Amino acid sequence: MRGRMPHGIGVCQPVFVPSGGMSEPANLVPERAAFRCRLCGSDDLTLYYTLGATRQFRYYKCPACTLVNYDLAGGLEQEQYTRKFVDPADDQQPRNRDNDQAYRFLSRHVPVPGRLLDIGCGNGRLLLMAKRAGWRVKGLELSADMAAWAAERVGCEVLTDDFLQLQPAPEDRESFDVVCLRHVLEH
Repeated sequence: MRGRMPHGIGVCQPVFVPSGGMSEPANLVPERAAFRCRLCGSDDLTLYYTLGATRQFRYYKCPACTLVNYDLAGGLEQEQYTRKFVDPADDQQPRNRDNDQAYRFLSRHVPVPGRLLDIGCGNGRLLLMAKRAGWRVKGLELSADMAAWAAERVGCEVLTDDFLQLQPAPEDRESFDVVCLRHVLEH
């Protein structure tokens, strides 16, 4: 699988655009980003991989600092995530695979359960898996419908708010051992 990267909803593959059109495939030039690196400001980003079947999400890598930058122009509207609720307990559901991968990463790097906050928790799959392993979990979700649905199925508190606007009162502030924020900024 050289050159291919596994992902929760399929396989990502590096993509290159021919410089002379499709008739000259031997003269391949990497596609460049139309924005600067968000970390170092370099304008030399090249397409690293794309993801998606019906809509392409493009990720560009900066050769200067190695940060992989997501092209924010390809983001989806939040309402698209609440059109179909996926049961977080459904182990066979393809939409749950990304959360499964995140939980495996978490359990390898933080083997002792503690307090976990999942920002943008969606259906609560990561919360459910962590809770089953002994973690004390809490979610934060922008969609009120999705938050209520996840809280009911997982059996934990899921707040409804935009994490960029969240300003808890001093007495309501909490600390967490792990804070997850996946697929949030690009949406």
